Amino acid sequence: MNAKKLILIPAAVLLAAVSLAQAQYGTGGGTHTSPKVLKFTTMVGVGGFLLSPSDVRGVVGDDLPWVAKSIKGDLSANGLLSIKIRGLVFPDAPSVPPELRGTNDEVAADSFLAPPARIARAVLSLVDRIGEKTGPGLYTMSQVVSQRDIGAMAGVARETVSRTLSEWQRRGVVRREPGRRNLTVRKSELECESTRCPGGSASPTKPN
Repeated sequence: MNAKKLILIPAAVLLAAVSLAQAQYGTGGGTHTSPKVLKFTTMVGVGGFLLSPSDVRGVVGDDLPWVAKSIKGDLSANGLLSIKIRGLVFPDAPSVPPELRGTNDEVAADSFLAPPARIARAVLSLVDRIGEKTGPGLYTMSQVVSQRDIGAMAGVARETVSRTLSEWQRRGVVRREPGRRNLTVRKSELECESTRCPGGSASPTKPN
């Protein structure tokens, strides 16, 4: 695989671009499309003094290197950062076990799971990142996450996410507090949902 040359875009550059764009174009809060102030097609993983310890808000980084077939990103004047990555796999490198080279272990592990299990894993990932414990076994998202975003994480359609969440709400696996859009989940029950294969059997690999 021909890996693209990677460069680092410092956060200060992104912040400066947003500040200058907002001063020129405003905050982009209207109905018009916010103008793009920055586009990029390269990214780089950081480590050492740039990332110590190796986690960001509790999300631990991977020990192995990655390469991507294509990267497209842009930054809007309203601060919206959009990144699309295709062909993200382990490279053909000495530090990567031969059986993993050219693969994505996350995709491979989830590909055989039924859509509800993939949605459950996506929601659990969000719980680990932005979940706040609000009761015995209960976690509430500190931010509102759309069904479309959950679908993108799980690799399923938004409609599938909607049906799954409705079923989980009926069974008490998840709920939305009155007057709030933030999702509250029963983590232990969601973990059970995340190991279900098509047909209802438990997943034999990759336990949580």
